[in-house]
Amino acid sequence: SSAGSLLSAVDALRNVRALAVMLGSLVAGALVWGLGGVLAVNVGFLLAVVFFLLGAAVVFYGANAAGIMIMDEVKGVRSRPIVAALVTSLATSHRLLLALLLVGAIYLVGVIALAVLLLICKIPLLGPVLYTVVFPVSVVLAGVAIFALYAVVLPLAAPAVWDGAHTLQVVSRLLAIAPSRIVNVLIMMALLSFLVAVVAGFIALVMVSGTGVTTGVSAGILNMGGGLTGLV
Repeated sequence: SSAGSLLSAVDALRNVRALAVMLGSLVAGALVWGLGGVLAVNVGFLLAVVFFLLGAAVVFYGANAAGIMIMDEVKGVRSRPIVAALVTSLATSHRLLLALLLVGAIYLVGVIALAVLLLICKIPLLGPVLYTVVFPVSVVLAGVAIFALYAVVLPLAAPAVWDGAHTLQVVSRLLAIAPSRIVNVLIMMALLSFLVAVVAGFIALVMVSGTGVTTGVSAGILNMGGGLTGLV
């Protein structure tokens, strides 16, 4: 079933409308950033910051809209229209930011707890004995926490939001997956990355081959007609 889900995820990447939304959001964000840079020269740095944040918001909500459409395909249903995906993204994408902030707060609490334990380890006599236990346990827990951040939290937080989960539901799902299926998730993510890379490689091969053939034919024909400058 996991392999089938991976293939479904890769197959969903063929969603032309979702890719168009993603590309459109990147282009729109770049235009906003460029406009902000031009205006910042004449107005000031503060305006550039405002336009940078606005461009980032355009890319963020557009990318999430594309993700929502792809998630529909992964779930085996027809992806919703572009306008509906954008409206859903505007209404729900903030959950991703809130979930990441909440997860960050949990990690911060863990760092504070570690700092408190290390301060306790400074107590004479008791401290060194306690440190022999605190140090190896902290190494394992910190390593697992960082591993879970890159293998579970960052890759799966956005898909959970695209699936319709609320902020607390996203965090609870991540906390449920992290301790029990972290290795399985990492393997599935690695396989998905490999499959996506293969698909991207085929697309690149098609584009490079097509460009080579078109360029060769165009060069021959345009040279017969006096070159490209003669046609302009």
